[in-house]
Amino acid sequence: MQFTGERYIPEVSGEIRLEHLHRYMIAKSIANGKAVADIACGEGYGSALLSTVANSVTAIDISDEAITQAQKHYSNHSNITFIAASAHKTGLPDCTFDLIVSFETIEHLADQEGMLSEFSRLLTQDGMLLISSPNKPVYSKDRPANEFHINELDFTEFDNLLKKHFKKSSYYGQRLEIGTVFQSLNRRVDQFKAYGDDDLTVTDCAPVMNAPVYYVALCSNGGNELPDLSASVLYPASFSLLEHYVGFAKWAKNQDIELSHRDSNIRHYQSEVERLKFDRDKVNHEIVRAEAQLELLKDLLLSDDLSDL
Repeated sequence: MQFTGERYIPEVSGEIRLEHLHRYMIAKSIANGKAVADIACGEGYGSALLSTVANSVTAIDISDEAITQAQKHYSNHSNITFIAASAHKTGLPDCTFDLIVSFETIEHLADQEGMLSEFSRLLTQDGMLLISSPNKPVYSKDRPANEFHINELDFTEFDNLLKKHFKKSSYYGQRLEIGTVFQSLNRRVDQFKAYGDDDLTVTDCAPVMNAPVYYVALCSNGGNELPDLSASVLYPASFSLLEHYVGFAKWAKNQDIELSHRDSNIRHYQSEVERLKFDRDKVNHEIVRAEAQLELLKDLLLSDDLSDL
């Protein structure tokens, strides 16, 4: 399936891969033994990840192409059922799922109320929804508009929508950060100590995330307390974001140099054009003057000929 920007596919690397896979790893941490729905599952990579711990996964997407691709690609995952359906009208029975996961979906729909109402209907009494949404003021600030986003939300809009359909909600933020990593070279690490730098002092804890690019909410209508989702990091084993952005910065600098050379050449050629226009006008003026003198000489010659007669 070709990447168009509407649905992520795992063949695409870089920032977008880390963002999507990190969210699914968070979902996996609360999916153990549950009946899970992955709504707007796309190509199915997240559903496959959830299926390694969930009792069952129902993967739903409105795209027939995406579902067909997922069925072929993940046919060896016997506890996944792929269904082509809308997020706000799945056609599934009430109280079917212990956990619904829906990442980067709500901004693609005009009927956001209908989607959340459907999610609430599908959840069991103590079922939970894990949902993400781009934070409009931050997400849209420095990037081109996504043509597939119908209605992006800020925090207040997101919160108000969720409160209409769920009694409890806890909120988390996600954004790309670049820092330093210190760890053993001899063994895998599953826990990190967090430090923060506010440009004045280094503290023993991570700073408050004030401007997440994405909000992630855990919601429920049940009587149980919502679990606390641990803070976590995901970084690639081989792909270096720092090198990627340094490389991009070098490319951008080279582009600036090329543009500067181009602009300099344009100014030079514009100057040459103006000079040639001036020379042309000067030559045309000389031609007009010469033609006038020629006519005058003709008149003089003609008058001399007539006087000889």
